[in-house]
Amino acid sequence: MKYDKIEIGVNLRQLRIENKLSAGEVSDIIDKSESHIMQLERGSRNLTVEMLCKFADLYNTDPNTILGISSQRMVVMIDKLKSLPVETSEQLIRTFISVIDSLDVIGSSKWIIKIINIGIAHH
Repeated sequence: MKYDKIEIGVNLRQLRIENKLSAGEVSDIIDKSESHIMQLERGSRNLTVEMLCKFADLYNTDPNTILGISSQRMVVMIDKLKSLPVETSEQLIRTFISVIDSLDVIGSSKWIIKIINIGIAHH
């Protein structure tokens, strides 16, 4: 796996635009200068883990989306879910989320929901 500042920057910019925020608004929320935000979006600055977490929270997404990482397992799971009747796939998703929540492995299933919904929408 390779760290790609350009791809991360493109993803950050796309998420900012999708959330209808200006770079200035993001800088106020994240507590970094607008110049810092723009450098991240251009790929001329490395993203720290702390900033990654702040962006993930701000954009209500998971860090893998920002980093541009997709899991082959997730792709296979989404493809299998899409091949099922809608009611069945929705029931399986609810069950999966319930199991994850009961384990409290992640603390919140919001990232999983987002990944599954994005995957189903894009396939």
